[in-house]
Amino acid sequence: MNLRQKVAFNTGIQVAGQVVGLAVALLTLKLTTDYLGVETFGKLAIVLAVSGILTTLADLGVNTTLARELAKTPERADELGGHFLRFRVWSAIVLVAAGTALVAFLPYDVDTRVALLIALGSVLFGSLATFPRAFFQTHLRLHLQAAVDVLLRVLGLGAILIVIAFGLGLHALVALLVAANFSAAAAAFLLSRRFWRVNLRSEWSRARPLIRDSLGIGVVSMIGLLHLKADAVLLSFLKPAADVGIYTVAFRFVEQAFFLPGLF
Repeated sequence: MNLRQKVAFNTGIQVAGQVVGLAVALLTLKLTTDYLGVETFGKLAIVLAVSGILTTLADLGVNTTLARELAKTPERADELGGHFLRFRVWSAIVLVAAGTALVAFLPYDVDTRVALLIALGSVLFGSLATFPRAFFQTHLRLHLQAAVDVLLRVLGLGAILIVIAFGLGLHALVALLVAANFSAAAAAFLLSRRFWRVNLRSEWSRARPLIRDSLGIGVVSMIGLLHLKADAVLLSFLKPAADVGIYTVAFRFVEQAFFLPGLF
């Protein structure tokens, strides 16, 4: 398979994975809104919006910079992976700690605050789940990333089915979503082991210029992220949770429309 064919295959498999994931996501959305109702789904939407922003912020340009360095010096995969994974873990831990401290000051009810505290586990596991993507991208094995993404959607569907079956409620659903992110992270690292030896070894003198580049990219990414995703959080400061739920359902379809152009 030549390079053109590999690129076409990787693009096609991601499209196929997105179609499958979208079908699962829409079914999950239907079941979740029917079970939770408008107001409680609005609380879940707030939780997912806040944790989603923190998860993306935890990237800090790591994936882009790691993919660039792997393409330039693939023989340094173990070393580069160690530098960036250590940085990713610490950045996620710092954001989880900051999020924990921030929850007490947010203008939400007790149910939403407790759900937010539970969801902070997804910030750590969700950011780790995306880390191996740079290895999949560099080796043109994005079907592995598509498999991880579909797995996460299927586990999310399983979570709402369990909650409905046993009548567990919002907090149990958020906890099961954290477990789903943990499972997706474990699967991603397991699939990436063929490309590097998973480690946390890092020498500051060698890692510093890489992290500096990563932070520069991360700052630019934050601006785009806040422009795209902060709307639901801002709305939650101004309107009741039920309004956030209605807005989130509507915007979910718009959000999915961004994927295909961004993929190419």
